[in-house]
Amino acid sequence: MKQLFLSSVVVAILATMFAGCEKIQSYPPVPKIVYKSFWLRDTSYLDTVNKGKAITLSFEFIDGDGDFGLFRPDSGETDTTKLFNLYLTSYQKINNQFVPDTSLLSELSFPIYYFDAMSREGQNKTMEGSISIVLELFDKLIKYDTIKYDFYIVDRALNKSNVETTPEIVLK
Repeated sequence: MKQLFLSSVVVAILATMFAGCEKIQSYPPVPKIVYKSFWLRDTSYLDTVNKGKAITLSFEFIDGDGDFGLFRPDSGETDTTKLFNLYLTSYQKINNQFVPDTSLLSELSFPIYYFDAMSREGQNKTMEGSISIVLELFDKLIKYDTIKYDFYIVDRALNKSNVETTPEIVLK
């Protein structure tokens, strides 16, 4: 009887230990993004001289090896792989087809964004989360009424995520 009780206690302790262990999910080191939404709003009331629009682009990301984000670059840094980790391609709709935007504004705007380095403690290095960015467009520079964006992220190991695309964004 004493051995049965001891065996039951050992089984209960082992069951509790295994139940408390969270299984580490394994994801590839190449980041993955999923488009969530965009929100277009008129910003003319904020600045009557530079009337325009703002697009809030939201997406989710997951990075299996946890090396998303960049460390603050030196002030003289010119290597874009150390300066940016979100890249956008702008398209304008002409004759019912989307073509890459080759305007000066587009050339100066992309790559577009910098996210600070993040880190995780423990065994599970996977990072995941939601990101929202704001893109400002000034009416005097907008030459078309419908646009869309392709976008992707790059981690510190220069692994490029999949490319996601926004739906059509009607500006005018």
